[in-house]
Amino acid sequence: KRLGLFIGLVLLVGISLSAIYRQTKTPSDLVRSTLSDFSKLPTYDLDNKSRPSDPINLVMIGSKEQLTSAFDAAHWVKSDPTNPLSVIKVLVYSPLAWDYPTAPMSNQYLFGRVQDIALQKPGRNIQTRDHVRIWDSGYDFEDGRRIWVGAATYDNGLTLDVRNFFIPTHSISPKVDKERDLVVKDLIASPGYGSMISYQSQPPQTNLILGSNIISTDGSVKVLLFR
Repeated sequence: KRLGLFIGLVLLVGISLSAIYRQTKTPSDLVRSTLSDFSKLPTYDLDNKSRPSDPINLVMIGSKEQLTSAFDAAHWVKSDPTNPLSVIKVLVYSPLAWDYPTAPMSNQYLFGRVQDIALQKPGRNIQTRDHVRIWDSGYDFEDGRRIWVGAATYDNGLTLDVRNFFIPTHSISPKVDKERDLVVKDLIASPGYGSMISYQSQPPQTNLILGSNIISTDGSVKVLLFR
């Protein structure tokens, strides 16, 4: 058993490190352009092998300061970076259902890099949480404000990742629209909120298989504009 645990630990740390060093671009590398047609934005983020993972269900328009202030006001917290120490902590805490309110998220990819912002609302223990990954899209809105895209999902327990040697990972609730709407509710209540529109990024999906997860969604993306 100890040998199996050691092998699992080595694999998990190795996979995490490979994901860390896979990042090839940073937000400062972006050449900005203007976007008015939101349907040109991605529909899904990608895993570390460039396969569709979580649906993009949020677009936010404003500065990074406006964005982080709105989430701060709603008591979302920044996730720890993914590194060997945090991975080991997750490996130990998860089967024991201990609290880890700033637990790291697995890296997902858009625009050639990992998420720029990773935020969460802790659940009753490390196994459950509300969370959202956010990227600077590289686009500005018509009025010059920055466009951010986000994927909001709810971690409802642990599962084995069939894509990564069956390493334990979080499973997400199939009702991804519910998590999107929770984020919207929190941001609408923030002092900097301005208005909201929506667009259809894909047809409604029922029991869509994405890796180890099965999701359903109405395909709507909520666009929040900050003042």
